[in-house]
Amino acid sequence: MISGYEIKKINYWFAGILLLSLIAALIVNLLMVPSVARDAQKQASTYTQLNEKCAKIYELDPARIANAAKAAAGKEFHYSNSVSEVAARWKIPTDQYNINVRSIRQSKDTRTQNARVAIDEVSVSTFAKFLSQILYEWPNLECQTIKLISEREQKDTWKATIDFIYTLN
Repeated sequence: MISGYEIKKINYWFAGILLLSLIAALIVNLLMVPSVARDAQKQASTYTQLNEKCAKIYELDPARIANAAKAAAGKEFHYSNSVSEVAARWKIPTDQYNINVRSIRQSKDTRTQNARVAIDEVSVSTFAKFLSQILYEWPNLECQTIKLISEREQKDTWKATIDFIYTLN
């Protein structure tokens, strides 16, 4: 048989467990719920900002997006052809640049090809136009590194080395 003292002891345990549960519920409601709500609101505002920036990019340069689709559906990318076409457009003579293309690499589900383009003598503005044009025409082409070395004898004459990587779909 249970004595009165043991019943009181059990009641204190139940009251203690109930009190701890109440304190835990208060902590969750007072501290954690507002924190989660703030985080959700912050993520929603970040999403809105990113969405606005994407819309702005599309508004400012819809041709690049259209160009990506055209490049995917159109002609096949070759470093030598692409560099030659753009270099000719910006009047960079063929004897002024060298293209070193590496073999295609497969990693997981993507294939990439690297190349190094070295231009012997070029002005900064011509180089910028060349680089901008080739990256514009081939959206899957990325510039990894650029190295410009000034030719001290001549003003605004540079030796440029560019490392490209092209992602094949």
